[in-house]
Amino acid sequence: MDATSCTLVYSLPWTPAIIFTIGFTRDGIHPLSASEVTPFVLYAFALLAVMIVSIFMGIGRYDNMNEEEIKEMKHVSETYTF
Repeated sequence: MDATSCTLVYSLPWTPAIIFTIGFTRDGIHPLSASEVTPFVLYAFALLAVMIVSIFMGIGRYDNMNEEEIKEMKHVSETYTF
């Protein structure tokens, strides 16, 4: 849940985190724009990398499942291939 809510939302230039940061520099010598702040949202980009790796490697796919549920899940995925 954290990956979806923080990765895509906080990397967009109109999110509250970016707007809040821009608000701090509004009265300064060099006010920042959204395009200057967005590349430095490192948490969102690191979380995106972890999310992509875990999807392709299948990390966490069978957490908190017993063997019967895993077999049922594999059977359903083999039956309904698109």
